[in-house]
Amino acid sequence: MGQESQTATVVCKKDKVEVYDILRHRLVYLHYQPGQVINEKELCDEFGIGRTPLRELLLKLQNKKLLKILPRFGTFAEDINLLELKNLYQIREVLEGLSASLAVETITDEKICALQAIIQDIKEQTRLNSSKQLAVLDQQFHLILRSCVLNQPLNEICEEVGDRCTRGWYYHMSNIGNVAASMENLKDILAAIMEHDKDKARTAMETHIREFRKIIMHIL
Repeated sequence: MGQESQTATVVCKKDKVEVYDILRHRLVYLHYQPGQVINEKELCDEFGIGRTPLRELLLKLQNKKLLKILPRFGTFAEDINLLELKNLYQIREVLEGLSASLAVETITDEKICALQAIIQDIKEQTRLNSSKQLAVLDQQFHLILRSCVLNQPLNEICEEVGDRCTRGWYYHMSNIGNVAASMENLKDILAAIMEHDKDKARTAMETHIREFRKIIMHIL
C-alpha cells in the first residue's frame, strides 16, 4: 500500500510540473494577453487538476510576475510596463553575461551541437522574417546555456527575467522591428564558448542583450 501511495504522489507531482510549464508558456508567448482574465475552473477542467493544486501553481506564476491574483476579482495575466521592460534588460545583461561565462566550464559537445542547430534555425527564420519564431529560438538558446550552469539561484533569476523580457518582446513586436543584427550576436557567443574563453563569452552575451535594450529604448 505504501509503495502504491508513493507512486501516485510521483505521478501527481509530474502532472503539476507539466501544467505549470504549459501555463508559463501561454503567459510568456501571450496566449493570454496582458490583463486577460484566466478562468481557474476552465483550467481545472482542462487539466483534470483540483482547485488547490492549481492555485499553488498560479501563486508560483504570480511570484514570477507573469500573472496576478486579485482576491474577489479573479486571476489575470500580468500587465507589461515598457519602462520596467527596459530595466529588466539592463539587469539581464549582467545576469546572462555571468551565465554564459559559467557555461563555458561545463558545456558538453551535445549542448554545443544543439546551439549550432539553433543558429542554423535562426538563419532560416531571419530569411523568412519570422520575428515570433526568432523570439522562441532566442529563448531556447538561453535555456540550453542555462542548463549547463551549476548555479541554481542564478538559473532561477535568469529564467524569470528572461521570461518577462521575452513576453515584452512579443507584446511590442510590431514596434520593435528587425532584430536580425542582435540575433547575429548569438554566433559570437557560441564561438567564444567553443574557444573556452569565459571573458569573451561574457562580453558577447552582454553585447547581445545590450542590443535588445537599445531597441527597447527607441520605443520608449
